[in-house]
Amino acid sequence: MSKRVGVRKYLLAISSFLVVACSSNSRQVKVINAGIPGNNSEELLNRIRTGFPLPIPDIAIIMVGTNDMLNTGKMLTYHDYEHNLKLLVAYFQRKGSKVILASPPPIDSIYLFERHDKKDFLQSPNVKLDSVREKARQVSAALKTGFVDVFKEFKNKKIPDHNRDIFIQNPINTGQRDGVHPTAEGARLIARLIAGYIQDNGLCRSGCSIYCLGDSITYGKGLKGEGSTNGETYPAFLSRLLH
Repeated sequence: MSKRVGVRKYLLAISSFLVVACSSNSRQVKVINAGIPGNNSEELLNRIRTGFPLPIPDIAIIMVGTNDMLNTGKMLTYHDYEHNLKLLVAYFQRKGSKVILASPPPIDSIYLFERHDKKDFLQSPNVKLDSVREKARQVSAALKTGFVDVFKEFKNKKIPDHNRDIFIQNPINTGQRDGVHPTAEGARLIARLIAGYIQDNGLCRSGCSIYCLGDSITYGKGLKGEGSTNGETYPAFLSRLLH
């Protein structure tokens, strides 16, 4: 899927969100899928700096880092990733949003290396993602945000399990030699973890607005309703759980 298609769906979702937000009769939780395929933390930061739509959400959920670490055309250093993450958090906190950082899930490197040259990796992909998890945890502690450790929860459940699990797209569960993007069950698990955190901490009352920011994992690449809060994306499951 092209980046242009992703942006177009994102703008359509924004328009739908604004219509709902302007309705005085709507007191449901409002969730918007603001994931763009291919975004790393630098691109996400540039995106919000150059015209992030109003209204600013009550809660901004940021899950970014997979492209920073694994996309050989988008790789950044740990230092640059951490710097961008701090700026992302600061942007939303200045606007009055509560921020939740979520660590990206682990991946099946066997399929990743079919698309990206293994020689470009000085560390294994999941070691890099574990480092991203730790950076996000540190930023969360320093800037007093929420933190949902998706990476740790997946690893504790031994996900991914090559060609066996139902949570990360592979030839057995979806017919895709993917290894990176969650299946519908993977998206559901991410949504349950984030919804649990929001509910346990009383962060979202009736009528609150939530933006799910990130890359193709948030977007829901390959899932029904990709780029929206319908179907099988994690923002879609999150919306239903919070309603």
